[in-house]
Amino acid sequence: MRYKLSISMLVLLLTLRVAFAQNGKYQFSQLNRSNGLSHNQVNCIYKDSEGFMWFGTASGLNRYDGYSFKIFKHDANNKKSLNDDFVSGIFEGPGKKLWVSTRGGYCFYDPETEQFDSDMSVMTRSLKVPGYPNVSKIIRGGKGEFWLVCPDSGLYRHNEINKTTRRYYHHRSGASLYSNFISDITLDATGNVWVVYRNGIVEMFDIKQNKITYHTEVFNKAVNNKDAYYAITVDKDNDLWFYTPGFYANAYYYSPSSRAFRPIANEPSGLKLKSNIISNIIQADDGLIWIATDHGGINLLDKKTFTFTYLLNREDDAKSLSQNSVINLYRDDSGIMWAGTFKEGVSYYHKNIIRFPLYRHFASDPKSLGFEDANKFVEDKNGNIWIGTNGGGLIYFNRETGSFRQYKYEPGNANSLSNDIIVSLCIDHDQKLWIGTYFGGLDCFDGKTFTHYKHNDKIAGSLADNRVMSIFEDSSHKLWIGTFAAGLQIFDREKKKFSPPFKQTDIRCLYVSALFEDRKGNIWVGGYFGIDVILKNTGRFIHYSINKDDPNSLISNTINCINQDKHGLIWIATRYGLSILNPETNKFTSLTKRNGLPDNAILQILEDSKGRMWFSTANGLSRVTLIAQKAPYAFRFENFDETDGLQGREFNDQAGLKTRKGELIFGGGHGFNIFDPLAIHANTNKPKLTFTDFLLYNKSIKANEEVNGHVVLSKAISATRELTLTHSENVFTIEFAALNFFNPNKVKHQYMLEGFDKDWIDADNATRKATYTNLDGGDYTFKVRAVSQEGRWDPDYITLKIKVLPRSGNRQ
Repeated sequence: MRYKLSISMLVLLLTLRVAFAQNGKYQFSQLNRSNGLSHNQVNCIYKDSEGFMWFGTASGLNRYDGYSFKIFKHDANNKKSLNDDFVSGIFEGPGKKLWVSTRGGYCFYDPETEQFDSDMSVMTRSLKVPGYPNVSKIIRGGKGEFWLVCPDSGLYRHNEINKTTRRYYHHRSGASLYSNFISDITLDATGNVWVVYRNGIVEMFDIKQNKITYHTEVFNKAVNNKDAYYAITVDKDNDLWFYTPGFYANAYYYSPSSRAFRPIANEPSGLKLKSNIISNIIQADDGLIWIATDHGGINLLDKKTFTFTYLLNREDDAKSLSQNSVINLYRDDSGIMWAGTFKEGVSYYHKNIIRFPLYRHFASDPKSLGFEDANKFVEDKNGNIWIGTNGGGLIYFNRETGSFRQYKYEPGNANSLSNDIIVSLCIDHDQKLWIGTYFGGLDCFDGKTFTHYKHNDKIAGSLADNRVMSIFEDSSHKLWIGTFAAGLQIFDREKKKFSPPFKQTDIRCLYVSALFEDRKGNIWVGGYFGIDVILKNTGRFIHYSINKDDPNSLISNTINCINQDKHGLIWIATRYGLSILNPETNKFTSLTKRNGLPDNAILQILEDSKGRMWFSTANGLSRVTLIAQKAPYAFRFENFDETDGLQGREFNDQAGLKTRKGELIFGGGHGFNIFDPLAIHANTNKPKLTFTDFLLYNKSIKANEEVNGHVVLSKAISATRELTLTHSENVFTIEFAALNFFNPNKVKHQYMLEGFDKDWIDADNATRKATYTNLDGGDYTFKVRAVSQEGRWDPDYITLKIKVLPRSGNRQ
């Protein structure tokens, strides 16, 4: 059916709003020359069917396995090398051959030989497509099909299973293509081919009916029938996005189902791209439309509201987009979004790579967090967060606006904070904020006025110590104050007096670091000398401390935090490990690094809504799931570090909070992370294992390379499944990798040479190599397997059969 552009198509039914980026949500990982990329100008990106990432740069073709690059360049003395170093396009065609477009023309790469051939007639003849003009684009369809565009000759459909090729072109039949002058093609979710011609007309080729079934001139009319090399993207709703790559021109959105039409560039009414020079438009897994621009970064368009979010470079943020001149975008089959830039390499994003949104201070952004070193957090009735810092005073975080307001000590101003070092916070039932400072005493803030309470030797009932380390309001609204060196006090709000509630023999520690009320109303007090529990019903005390002769005692007397889980177990964070008390048996179970924790210094404990316990430590975060709920307990550990987006590996003591919405906040010296724990999923992307190199006496061996008068590898090592070595060639190294781009450094490898090794051996993840020397003659099988970030061994493995000939034997 043919549609005509009407006034109704131009009517925008959606409200225009513009949203600016919060770069804390979109945090990128980076690849550039410092990682081994051959050049920082990245012209094209592609992921092949074997799982390798390919980057075409201004100085060579780069194959990336998640750990390192293998670089292919032009060699004037090697006819089988890349024909030119400036790589502008990469496609995978039949037979897993890569078509590589360079300034020297096309060549194709054979992964089995790792060699290039510039004689494209060998390839075009086999596919039955014209040798000239060159194929401008190849896309893979389903069931072994490939669609090839010959710009002046039409569209070709090749099936590599039955080796057939069919041409579709313009002719007088009504089912023909509109024109042979095809500018771009793309596939929709059902495998149909959308074709845009050089004059802007768009058609859809239905693969089941084997003919054109849809035609629109909406874009043709918008561009006034002007010829150009247009590009088209079809999103998962079968809506169309039309643009001219690399030119200062307009771009358009059109919905064939609703006939809604609108420009998305040069828009006077408020919907603004940061730049109207567009290089790519693609859709991410979450439905947002990513628009890559020149000097305008990446513009994210939400179709539901037609609002923009801008992802831009910040010079002091290593996790922002590396440069605002984005040459291309690529979405791989795992949903990772790759952005190639003009001068700063590759930035790539997926919500499961850098999983923890980070708030920190940026000198380039006056609206960012004003001071990074975050000690304490509390939430007010509106869901906003008060942050106590280690030297930057008090900060109010408005969650709705994303803004920060800072309160600091002002000399001579009685209505200011008493000290900028805040070590404890509490919001009471009247929504008053209580602020414990280090050497500034206790402050109370009602939103307008700061009231100060300090120690005074001459006043009975004053604060015992100006270092207030913990503040807690219990269920009866009693306010407990824990100090650095003067023990525990209770503050009488009516009388404005502080008093010690118990004798020193009852509450033993003068340093009170932790206060907690359990479900029975008992008050737990922790410090340097273990834990004192004040029993609500009897007023009696229970003391817990370390007993080296009792393996079921507290693991350490230095207490950082106390919490209770949904099962009633008491979790106690100490400087030397974690202790879990079962109140029914009065016995502790303790966990340390030996059990799977990232560090023994446990600084804060929070429970998420699924009952999993989260710990901040001196070496990252840990999520611990209680598998067996009765002794002997069983646990599963998942550990996270700065590569996951954490503010750093070290966190501050008790710098954590669970919000009413169930979010968790953890803070440290470089800001704080706030996240939904239910959104932190295990990485389910199963890595594909491959062999990446084979070395004899530390020399890498290529396919068909002669060594000692014979060829060791008839194919590249990645395509080799067995090989034979002479006895003198028995010093060899095999390199391997799990092709995973979700924090690959967290994927561990194990290997074993059957016939020599008795068990699996842990590989050094930095090198992923296994070396063997002086093997006896015989048959061996080398195996490699990978373990996921969550610690479960994948049962799959790859193998390489190796025959070592005996000393006196001849090659067979």
